[in-house]
Amino acid sequence: MWYVPSDHRPAHPSHGCTFFQKNLLCSTCIDNCANCGAPCCAFKGASQTAVKEKDTAEGIAAAELASSIKRWASEGRDAPTFLMCTDCGRWVCPDCIGLCPIFPCHDSICAGCNPCGLWEPCGFHTAEDAVVSEKMKRGGM
Repeated sequence: MWYVPSDHRPAHPSHGCTFFQKNLLCSTCIDNCANCGAPCCAFKGASQTAVKEKDTAEGIAAAELASSIKRWASEGRDAPTFLMCTDCGRWVCPDCIGLCPIFPCHDSICAGCNPCGLWEPCGFHTAEDAVVSEKMKRGGM
Protein backbone atom coordinates (compact mmCIF):
# COMPACT_ATOMS: atom_id res chain seq x y z
CA MET A 1 0.00 0.00 0.00
CA TRP A 2 1.70 3.19 -1.17
CA TYR A 3 1.85 6.08 1.25
CA VAL A 4 -0.46 9.03 0.59
CA PRO A 5 0.22 12.24 2.61
CA SER A 6 -3.42 12.46 3.73
CA ASP A 7 -3.23 8.92 5.17
CA HIS A 8 -3.60 8.68 8.95
CA ARG A 9 -0.83 6.08 9.04
CA PRO A 10 2.74 7.41 8.93
CA ALA A 11 5.11 6.91 6.01
CA HIS A 12 7.79 4.25 6.42
CA PRO A 13 11.27 5.82 6.58
CA SER A 14 12.87 3.16 4.35
CA HIS A 15 10.42 2.84 1.46
CA GLY A 16 7.41 4.50 -0.17
CA CYS A 17 4.69 2.50 1.58
CA THR A 18 2.77 3.04 4.80
CA PHE A 19 4.57 2.28 8.05
CA PHE A 20 2.64 -0.90 8.80
CA GLN A 21 3.04 -2.44 5.30
CA LYS A 22 3.41 -6.23 5.33
CA ASN A 23 5.58 -7.81 2.64
CA LEU A 24 4.73 -10.76 0.45
CA LEU A 25 8.41 -11.44 -0.27
CA CYS A 26 11.38 -9.38 0.89
CA SER A 27 14.29 -8.51 -1.36
CA THR A 28 16.49 -9.62 1.57
CA CYS A 29 14.91 -11.69 4.34
CA ILE A 30 16.21 -11.06 7.85
CA ASP A 31 15.73 -12.79 11.19
CA ASN A 32 12.31 -12.75 12.80
CA CYS A 33 11.38 -9.71 14.90
CA ALA A 34 13.59 -9.61 17.97
CA ASN A 35 10.64 -8.43 20.06
CA CYS A 36 7.59 -10.51 19.00
CA GLY A 37 9.08 -13.15 16.69
CA ALA A 38 7.04 -12.14 13.60
CA PRO A 39 8.57 -13.11 10.24
CA CYS A 40 9.71 -10.36 7.87
CA CYS A 41 7.38 -11.45 5.06
CA ALA A 42 4.60 -13.91 4.15
CA PHE A 43 7.07 -16.14 2.29
CA LYS A 44 9.32 -16.53 5.33
CA GLY A 45 6.33 -17.15 7.62
CA ALA A 46 4.94 -19.81 5.27
CA SER A 47 8.37 -21.42 4.90
CA GLN A 48 8.87 -21.59 8.66
CA THR A 49 5.39 -23.06 9.18
CA ALA A 50 6.00 -25.63 6.43
CA VAL A 51 9.15 -26.82 8.21
CA LYS A 52 7.68 -26.71 11.73
CA GLU A 53 4.37 -28.42 10.82
CA LYS A 54 5.90 -30.69 8.16
CA ASP A 55 3.36 -33.54 7.91
CA THR A 56 0.19 -31.70 8.91
CA ALA A 57 -2.49 -30.11 6.74
CA GLU A 58 -1.29 -26.69 7.93
CA GLY A 59 2.30 -27.52 6.97
CA ILE A 60 1.30 -28.75 3.53
CA ALA A 61 -0.81 -25.63 2.89
CA ALA A 62 2.07 -23.42 4.08
CA ALA A 63 4.50 -25.20 1.74
CA GLU A 64 2.11 -24.65 -1.18
CA LEU A 65 1.78 -20.96 -0.28
CA ALA A 66 5.57 -20.55 -0.05
CA SER A 67 5.93 -22.24 -3.45
CA SER A 68 3.30 -19.94 -5.00
CA ILE A 69 4.96 -16.84 -3.57
CA LYS A 70 8.33 -17.99 -4.91
CA ARG A 71 6.81 -18.35 -8.41
CA TRP A 72 5.53 -14.76 -8.17
CA ALA A 73 8.98 -13.52 -7.14
CA SER A 74 9.88 -12.75 -10.75
CA GLU A 75 7.26 -9.96 -10.58
CA GLY A 76 9.19 -8.18 -7.84
CA ARG A 77 10.27 -8.20 -4.25
CA ASP A 78 9.60 -5.71 -1.49
CA ALA A 79 12.10 -3.64 0.46
CA PRO A 80 12.44 -4.89 4.05
CA THR A 81 10.02 -3.28 6.49
CA PHE A 82 11.90 -4.12 9.70
CA LEU A 83 13.79 -1.27 11.37
CA MET A 84 16.78 -1.31 13.68
CA CYS A 85 16.22 0.21 17.11
CA THR A 86 18.68 3.06 17.57
CA ASP A 87 18.96 2.24 21.30
CA CYS A 88 19.57 -1.54 21.38
CA GLY A 89 20.43 -2.29 17.74
CA ARG A 90 17.86 -5.10 17.39
CA TRP A 91 15.83 -5.50 14.17
CA VAL A 92 12.11 -5.35 14.89
CA CYS A 93 8.86 -5.31 12.91
CA PRO A 94 6.80 -2.14 12.42
CA ASP A 95 4.30 -3.31 15.06
CA CYS A 96 7.05 -3.29 17.71
CA ILE A 97 8.78 0.01 16.91
CA GLY A 98 7.88 3.67 16.73
CA LEU A 99 9.61 6.81 15.56
CA CYS A 100 10.42 9.64 17.93
CA PRO A 101 7.99 12.43 16.94
CA ILE A 102 10.50 15.18 17.68
CA PHE A 103 11.66 16.94 14.51
CA PRO A 104 14.36 16.34 13.26
CA CYS A 105 15.20 13.38 15.57
CA HIS A 106 12.83 10.63 14.36
CA ASP A 107 14.92 7.91 16.02
CA SER A 108 13.54 4.36 15.69
CA ILE A 109 12.85 3.12 19.23
CA CYS A 110 11.54 -0.39 19.93
CA ALA A 111 8.90 -1.26 22.51
CA GLY A 112 11.55 -2.69 24.83
CA CYS A 113 13.63 0.50 24.86
CA ASN A 114 10.91 3.17 25.12
CA PRO A 115 9.01 2.63 28.38
CA CYS A 116 6.80 5.64 27.56
CA GLY A 117 5.30 3.75 24.62
CA LEU A 118 5.65 3.61 20.86
CA TRP A 119 5.46 6.93 19.02
CA GLU A 120 6.38 8.85 22.20
CA PRO A 121 9.50 11.04 22.40
CA CYS A 122 12.72 9.11 22.91
CA GLY A 123 14.75 9.45 26.11
CA PHE A 124 16.67 12.43 24.76
CA HIS A 125 13.61 14.70 24.68
CA THR A 126 11.08 16.28 27.02
CA ALA A 127 7.38 17.06 26.56
CA GLU A 128 8.42 20.67 25.97
CA ASP A 129 10.55 19.53 23.01
CA ALA A 130 7.44 17.97 21.48
CA VAL A 131 5.57 21.30 21.59
CA VAL A 132 8.48 23.16 19.99
CA SER A 133 8.86 20.45 17.34
CA GLU A 134 5.17 20.63 16.42
CA LYS A 135 5.43 24.40 16.01
CA MET A 136 8.51 23.98 13.78
CA LYS A 137 6.72 21.44 11.56
CA ARG A 138 3.81 23.83 11.11
CA GLY A 139 6.13 26.72 10.29
CA GLY A 140 5.41 28.63 13.48
CA MET A 141 9.05 29.19 14.40
